[in-house]
Amino acid sequence: MAQEMAMNQIIEKYGPYGSQCATNWSVMLDECDSIREVIIRHANIVDGIGFVIIDGSGCNTTKTVGGQGGKTSKIVLRPNEYITQISGTHGEHKGSGYERRITSLRIHTNLCAGGYGPYGLAKNCQNVCSFSTPLALSDPIVGFFGRQGKFLDSIGIYMKKQCLEQYSPY
Repeated sequence: MAQEMAMNQIIEKYGPYGSQCATNWSVMLDECDSIREVIIRHANIVDGIGFVIIDGSGCNTTKTVGGQGGKTSKIVLRPNEYITQISGTHGEHKGSGYERRITSLRIHTNLCAGGYGPYGLAKNCQNVCSFSTPLALSDPIVGFFGRQGKFLDSIGIYMKKQCLEQYSPY
């Protein structure tokens, strides 16, 4: 009986970090897409996040979630730079009735392992907890998800895992 090796791809979710209420946003990359910029709105906490995505034909699309408050910071990724991890803090924010929100966020890449940021000061917050997704060096991050409202309530990632599986066609 012959056996063959096949490459399967599995999408794994990590998170959400922050609010544990149901997620209400998701950004998934298609096969030829890449993130060119990350846009973060922040002040005492993280208000919102956005992604400038370039597709295989070179067209840009901007997808933003969360609130429009705070100041805007942009991370412009260099050629061959990609996101490998996110980390930060979440806590109960006084300015939003002590609801759990993302209070700071750092974006890690293959060219900036220490990360860009942190964005958000985690001010006027209580019960603050740290989070960090797994480091994605060989398994790419292919999307983000979470909960949004007037602020970025939660965030998580989708990671494409490569799995070798043995199977027999018989």
